[in-house]
Amino acid sequence: MILVAAATPWEAEPLAKRLGLETLPGPLKGFGGKVERRLVRVLQTGMGRANVAAALESMEAERWPAPDVVVSAGFAGALQEGVRPAELVADLRGLPVEWLQLAQKAAADLGLPLHLGPFHSAERVLTPEEKRAAGAEKRALAVDLETAALRAWSETRGVAFAGVRAVFDGLDDRAPEAGPEDSSLGATLRFLGTHWKEAPKLAMLWPRQARGMKRLGQFLSKWFATL
Repeated sequence: MILVAAATPWEAEPLAKRLGLETLPGPLKGFGGKVERRLVRVLQTGMGRANVAAALESMEAERWPAPDVVVSAGFAGALQEGVRPAELVADLRGLPVEWLQLAQKAAADLGLPLHLGPFHSAERVLTPEEKRAAGAEKRALAVDLETAALRAWSETRGVAFAGVRAVFDGLDDRAPEAGPEDSSLGATLRFLGTHWKEAPKLAMLWPRQARGMKRLGQFLSKWFATL
């Protein structure tokens, strides 16, 4: 089983739809189905290490099938020049060479830019200045809040791991620190009611979000079909 872990509804839901998965019953926010012959499940974890740990613990308590591959998916921030919004970044360290080659071929077949390099996991959203410093110090390609926790969980269970994400904020972009609680119109309106100053930024970023998730879903679907 391939487990795709995505933090938020506006990451998990578009990916599940693109992969052709159905909403699963039960207390967890999850989706399941098959991509070609492979069983795939998407788990919405929540943002950050603590939420990831709680979601994975609940997943095991609910007796989901044990994964043989875990993929940290969703959005990331760029830590290097030349890595642009809506492009794909992948941390594939530790995977078989054949899987890396299949990932590169999937991206090439789709005509999608795919940058390869290590991810850095932060405790909060970084400012542009902090992203530049982290990129230089950590020699990392991109930053998110969940990949380190997901990789650690996978390694303790001997499970293959990959980080594959769409870039949301470029190196010099200032990403919003909060957003709507889910992807519904009602949640968006409630968020704007208390964060009205964020409205112009959200309007600018919405097309970027949609494009990034479309590309990521296309890539994962094609790559999973070859594994």
